[in-house]
Amino acid sequence: ECRRKLIAKVQRTAALGVSSPYRTVSEQAILVISSSIPIDLLIEERKTIWVLKNSTQNVIPDTIREDILHKWQSRWETSEKGRWTAKIIPNIKIWTERKHGETNYYLTQMLSGHGYFQKYLLKMGKTGSPSCIYDDNCLDDAEHTFFECERWRAERLTLQQKVGTIAIGNIVDIMLSNAENWEHISVYVEYVLRIKKQELDGYHRMEEI
Repeated sequence: ECRRKLIAKVQRTAALGVSSPYRTVSEQAILVISSSIPIDLLIEERKTIWVLKNSTQNVIPDTIREDILHKWQSRWETSEKGRWTAKIIPNIKIWTERKHGETNYYLTQMLSGHGYFQKYLLKMGKTGSPSCIYDDNCLDDAEHTFFECERWRAERLTLQQKVGTIAIGNIVDIMLSNAENWEHISVYVEYVLRIKKQELDGYHRMEEI
């Protein structure tokens, strides 16, 4: 168990390097976002292949991988952590086997819910309220920022003219449908977060006066 935790810690560090998330993102979520199969399941997969190779049974790697992905999916569905990410990425197999698209610092904020959001910043002790700085009646989180906030209505409408209506339940499907859609959404997310950071920084400076 101690060795498994040590190896898992190393894997988490590697996954952080791949997706550039905030370090507060849970292990479960960052492994999904970075498409990194949990290390214990990788070990199980390789052990199964080794055992079968040294027996009279045929080795069918694709079948073994399907079983491993099924076990990972079951864990993901029952985990108490990374629940925002699970809403965005419910199907691990579809996400991890995609043929295009790389995550980055900005996309990972949308996918994890950890980033330039008042709800998250309050949890980290960086602000005094979880409310949206553009509308005090709204809780500011990833869902509000990218799918609801009126501040980004124009940008959202421009995006939707290119990729169709976006929602929590379909945004990853749209991203995975083709490389152009992935890029359009990536550009939208980065633009919103870049400007929002500038405006949040200004808002927080005013709070301190």
